[in-house]
Amino acid sequence: MVTESLAKLFLFLSIYFVSLSISSNPFLEELESKTFPTADEAFIFEISEKNEDSMILTWSLKENCFLYKEKFKLIAEGKEISSFQIIGEPNKINDVYFGEVDVYFDSVSIILSLNEGEKEIDVSYQGCNEKGFCYPPIEKKLLLDKYVKF
Repeated sequence: MVTESLAKLFLFLSIYFVSLSISSNPFLEELESKTFPTADEAFIFEISEKNEDSMILTWSLKENCFLYKEKFKLIAEGKEISSFQIIGEPNKINDVYFGEVDVYFDSVSIILSLNEGEKEIDVSYQGCNEKGFCYPPIEKKLLLDKYVKF
């Protein structure tokens, strides 16, 4: 009986002190005080130019945010598009997650050739904030008849 009461007291005190240490943890307080922009705020995506046979996809990046060069992926009609031109100067960084990689700061654009009959293009990309917050892969579906008239 005494042992059971002591065990309950010990459990209660353990939970109390753990919750107290978490609630006053300076690391957690600093993390909670930082607010990171949403992916759409950090990487403003737009179609900057379009015509019958090409379009330019442009990302304007918030300060301290970057996009990985190797994480751009374009898919049309179920097939990956490998022939597109990236406009922008990549910077080489040593990334915590991927090692030495090329990334884009400020802005980057892709010139994409279109084929007649393509109805949609799936665009995906990924980036991080220099303060250590990384976004999961971001996916956008472009319905071409909305943007381009063949």
